[in-house]
Amino acid sequence: MLLRILAAADLPATGRFVPKAGWVSRAWVGDEYVVRLNNDGRFRDAYRHEAAVVNLLAGSEVPHARHVAHGDGPDGPWYVSERLPGRTLYEAWPAADSSTRQAIIESLGAALRALHRVPAPAGVLPPWLASALAGKPWSAFHPPVVGAALQQVEAAQRVRGHDSRLLADVADWVQERLALFATDRPASSMVIYMGPI
Repeated sequence: MLLRILAAADLPATGRFVPKAGWVSRAWVGDEYVVRLNNDGRFRDAYRHEAAVVNLLAGSEVPHARHVAHGDGPDGPWYVSERLPGRTLYEAWPAADSSTRQAIIESLGAALRALHRVPAPAGVLPPWLASALAGKPWSAFHPPVVGAALQQVEAAQRVRGHDSRLLADVADWVQERLALFATDRPASSMVIYMGPI
């Protein structure tokens, strides 16, 4: 699959790529490029939309990975972007101290401010929103973390030195709201993807 995508993107099939998995895509992270393959037919147009949005960001102050190529192949829609240096927020956050977390939050705020200064031309809508505005049904999608929220609280309660009162309050808060997500069905749902930001 990876070799077919690299060939379709007119990129050399050399170098080391580390496979990664996600909710909607498979990914291969290389030294220069990140290659993603959509494994979910519900989001066939997501990469086309992402390419349009990322191309609008060129020359702006919004930090983003440059779009290299995208297309449809025998394995599904694919997208190639440049690889940016550094670690993902998912990797960096757990080990970050308070001042580093503050810097991360300020950096995200600066990126959002810059994003909101980029003019959005009429008609550049995410596929899920275009469908919803046309009156087509779409379900809200809440990633698997919603169903696992109580498990996370229980895991935190097993950590030595935890704040039992705070975690009890969090567990109550989550429990009161779980019913709001009971009717969601991921098989017919849509996601907002904020990856290029």
